[in-house]
Amino acid sequence: MSKSRKIKLDKKDYMRAILTDTSPSDVPIIFSNDGFYINHYRAMKNKYSEFNIVSSLYFNLISPCYKENLNAEDKFKEQNQQSYPMKYKIIKNENSLRTLSLIHPRSQKNYCMIYREFSDAITYLCGVGVFSIRRPYKVGGSFYDVDDKISNKYKEVNIETIEEDLRRKHASSFFSYSGFDRLYKFFSSARYFDLEKRFSQMWLIDVASCFDTIYTHTISWAVKHKDFVKNHVRYNNQFCQRIDTVMQRSNNNETNGVPVGAEFSRVFSEVLFQDIDFKVEKALESKYEIYFGVDYEVVRYVDDYVIFAKNKDDAKRIYDEIEDNLSSYNLYLSESKIEKLERPFFTYKSRVVVGVNDVVLGLEDSLFYREENRGRNVVIPNKIRRSDKFEQNFINKIKIMMGNEGVGYSEVSPYVVGVLYKRVLRLVESYARYSKEEKEDHELSLRVRDAFLIMMRLVFFFYSVSPSVSASEKVAKSIVVIDQFLKNNLSKHLTAYRSVIMGNVEKLKFDREKNDDRNGYISLERLNIVIATSEFGENFVIPKRLLSFGNADAKDVTYFDMVCLLYCYRDYDVFNDDRKKVIEFAVDRLNNKGFDLLKDSESVYLFLDLICCPFVEKKVKKELLERYLEKYEADVDVSCFDFDKAFDQLSQTYWFVKWKGLSLIKALERKALKRPY
Repeated sequence: MSKSRKIKLDKKDYMRAILTDTSPSDVPIIFSNDGFYINHYRAMKNKYSEFNIVSSLYFNLISPCYKENLNAEDKFKEQNQQSYPMKYKIIKNENSLRTLSLIHPRSQKNYCMIYREFSDAITYLCGVGVFSIRRPYKVGGSFYDVDDKISNKYKEVNIETIEEDLRRKHASSFFSYSGFDRLYKFFSSARYFDLEKRFSQMWLIDVASCFDTIYTHTISWAVKHKDFVKNHVRYNNQFCQRIDTVMQRSNNNETNGVPVGAEFSRVFSEVLFQDIDFKVEKALESKYEIYFGVDYEVVRYVDDYVIFAKNKDDAKRIYDEIEDNLSSYNLYLSESKIEKLERPFFTYKSRVVVGVNDVVLGLEDSLFYREENRGRNVVIPNKIRRSDKFEQNFINKIKIMMGNEGVGYSEVSPYVVGVLYKRVLRLVESYARYSKEEKEDHELSLRVRDAFLIMMRLVFFFYSVSPSVSASEKVAKSIVVIDQFLKNNLSKHLTAYRSVIMGNVEKLKFDREKNDDRNGYISLERLNIVIATSEFGENFVIPKRLLSFGNADAKDVTYFDMVCLLYCYRDYDVFNDDRKKVIEFAVDRLNNKGFDLLKDSESVYLFLDLICCPFVEKKVKKELLERYLEKYEADVDVSCFDFDKAFDQLSQTYWFVKWKGLSLIKALERKALKRPY
């Protein structure tokens, strides 16, 4: 059994925040800031060398503060100029979408600078209240990992080791957090059960449209009376002004609302909420003489509050104080989401989790039998004679549970997909401990294959009726994990497995529906699953009619759509016409937006990925590079520029999509480390 090992991180490497803190986690599985991170260090290493196209791109578009030909004032001005985030939507539930923001990479770099300069102030300000169960309390210096392959050796930032160390750097956010990384873990903790023993009332409330309504100037309201900042941050106003300015500049100079999706925005909001928490606690003491930890407790997880009180009157007083103090920050509680419970506390979500677990345990008992002897703890598939009846029986039991609890698929399906994924992993892990005779048993190999197929058909059913980004990642990981397992252990079943998976993928709804009119042409949730099948090879590609743009309006096609489709099309001949159309869409998008790589976030992401993409013709890349050089490198003579050398340098790098050599399983593992709290 692997042992947990303490892995050290370099606290001085503030740029590692771009791997975990500065962009949304709900993005396509092929998208990451890995190349951005690597290119930062490559550019800094080659800062004083001869002209290098990668360094040129980095210093002009992302980090002009290092340009030699600018004075200090101009460096600051260029580094902090306004940019427009790329807005995109993901499915929130059956009836609504959530809008997220992918900010300009230069703004992401500026977020890192805030961390570097003011991390001590941030951790102090995130500790003034007592309600929060998820707050940064120090700069992360280490984490525990069970991967024996990860070296425990302390490593400084080094170009040669950066790529191999990416998983290590992804495994911890910039700050270490106290409390719980998911709210549901609090509700199954010893602390929660202790609170239930002590208090008879539990109210659940949350802030309405929190990140969309935060007023950035309020950061100074939360900070101005804090002695630590006055005593430890040179120029106290500088901290407030810098973080306010950086947040605004990243969001089109808006003062109302912060970019949704990045950890940095949640850290920003935590500073505000900590001040609100502190004021609520003191007001309850002075007005009503009720004390935290004695007469009541409040648990806050980001913008969700849970009030524990001894009686309804105290609960109402606490609610009123929270509401009043939130309003002073122009924030308001969502009245439609208030849930008031009396002991015993049992929310509908708790009932759903218990109900799903009972049904899944029944499935597990029917699908597997267990062997536990001589240190071997494995599951072995039973023979299922009618898999269709077996699957329908499981689905019907979930439906009955849903009817009893009065909930829809959106409340149940993501959880079912998650627990089925865990059963997939358990079977994979068990097979590694099978005896040699068991692995050579043809009948058993068929039962293993059939168990995987049963679980995957159920996964696809529950995903299809209620898709979400987080669920799509689990579906994608299930597809890739089983595919790699069969390839390495039971290759004779690989073709049958891929055929079944592609049949299910093709049944996903790719036509335009009510959400698609608002969410772009092909949803992020579906693209993740298509990408997971992209390594099946040219014999198992999605039919052209499902992935073509057809009559799509250009404005509905996003950067994410374009790079994901290019990744799936690769250099397959069957997609030649479609690939050209996507590239035309991309170039037109850049032209229609004025080739504004400094302000328009979508343009800079699209440009940087296109010029590194091996599936884009050199002619197109040359035209794009010529425009870049003419606009952003005035001292370079384009007529004499060595484009072949530039293409050679670009072929050895990537920015946000790693076009060749990407391990989807590793990419998915890293994404699992970076789920939003």
